[in-house]
Amino acid sequence: MSNELPPPAQMLQLIMGYWISQAVGTAARLGVSDQLVDSPRKSSEIAHAVGADPQALFRLMRMLASIGVFTMDQQGGFGLTPLGDTLRSSVPGSLRSFAIAETAPGHWQPWGK
Repeated sequence: MSNELPPPAQMLQLIMGYWISQAVGTAARLGVSDQLVDSPRKSSEIAHAVGADPQALFRLMRMLASIGVFTMDQQGGFGLTPLGDTLRSSVPGSLRSFAIAETAPGHWQPWGK
């Protein structure tokens, strides 16, 4: 038995893939992972620290937690995962700058042409 998704579900993943990359890019631009280095925090605290809308940042972080970039506990606190750690600044192996550059309009808009 195969664990593959049916073709329509696979296609939906392909179509919506840019949602994920844009969410990752936004988290990278805001420096969210850097805010989680010491301990889990509420998204509202992080929003205040990075100058983001609290409700929008909560939705962004919840979405990224659903795919393993962050963790989210029952009380709404978010933590850093090894995957999310790759978006920290100034650490060996950081992909933060790459995520920011590749999700900027100058990189993704030409693909639509």
